[in-house]
Amino acid sequence: MRAAVRVRLLVFVLLGAVAVAYVGGRYAGLTGLLSSNTYKVTIELARSGGLFPRAEVDWRGTTVGRVTDMTVQRTGVLVTIEIGDRWRIPDALVAAVHNRSAVGEQYLELEPTRDGGPFLHDGSRIDQSQTSTPIEDQQLLLALHRLTTSIDTGALRTVVDQAAVALQGSGPDIANLITDWRIILEQANSSLPAQLALLASAHDVLSTQAHLAPVIAGWARDTLTVTRVLSGHAGDLTTILAAGTRAARTLNELATALQTALPPLLAGLVPVAQLLSTRVSGLEETLVALPWALASAQTPGRNGLAHFTFVGTSDPAACQQGYIPPSRWRSALDSTRSAVPPTIGCTQPGAVPRGAASVHGN
Repeated sequence: MRAAVRVRLLVFVLLGAVAVAYVGGRYAGLTGLLSSNTYKVTIELARSGGLFPRAEVDWRGTTVGRVTDMTVQRTGVLVTIEIGDRWRIPDALVAAVHNRSAVGEQYLELEPTRDGGPFLHDGSRIDQSQTSTPIEDQQLLLALHRLTTSIDTGALRTVVDQAAVALQGSGPDIANLITDWRIILEQANSSLPAQLALLASAHDVLSTQAHLAPVIAGWARDTLTVTRVLSGHAGDLTTILAAGTRAARTLNELATALQTALPPLLAGLVPVAQLLSTRVSGLEETLVALPWALASAQTPGRNGLAHFTFVGTSDPAACQQGYIPPSRWRSALDSTRSAVPPTIGCTQPGAVPRGAASVHGN
């Protein structure tokens, strides 16, 4: 084999070994040991939550560091992590332990609550109040066991049997329902831009609702009061609903019977309404004085009798303009017939409010 080929093979093997070592070191997290461009942060956890040394530390879905040490103390677990110094992470955050998969593989997720500084630095400490850990497996299994043992098997069997009876023969209807849901989802997908715009403006809507929270709470209290009142009259409501059909039928018959009589009646009321519209002030005065007069009429007088006195006044005075003057009046003894002039009548403006001159339209 020529020397040039041997050199090429040697270089290839060396490059392959370096690449494998680098990839293996990155996968095992050993590259951080060769570099000091990190800063340490300590975190107080109530319990480990399955976290282990060399576990990943993520920030917004990106690995930014590793867990380097875990120390058990009286109040919980003190975790030390190392983060690359190129990552500027706000110190207002929640350090949460999560499971990456169903079989475990826990990692630490840093979830900032703001975007700006101040930022984490070497020696920063995250209090236990800013941390969370997943529920322990034994607690989950214990809760599931309590749930399953608390179910009444007899009642569950009854529910299943009744559900089977209720759904029996409804296969086509359920198929139609599923088909309709598919159509609804397609329509919702086609209106996705409008829905996204609605979600974008939801902040303004929710802010308005938060501002109106006292009003909404008052409305809810009033609704509760109305509901309680209605619940106290449940029997009356049942009677009303039961008689509602008969009442609706009677109203329908009444409307049918009035179809021929009501239009002429309304047509006849139009002139009356026009006449009354020109006498609004007088009607108002009458309606104001009438209750007082009726109340006075109910007051008994002497011997249980009500006494009314009507005083006639000449206000306005009798109209004399437009009539035959007194000098031309006939004698009372003259019984012959005489034609009445057609133009005779009161011609004094406003003298006779109830005269022919005051008729609407004259």
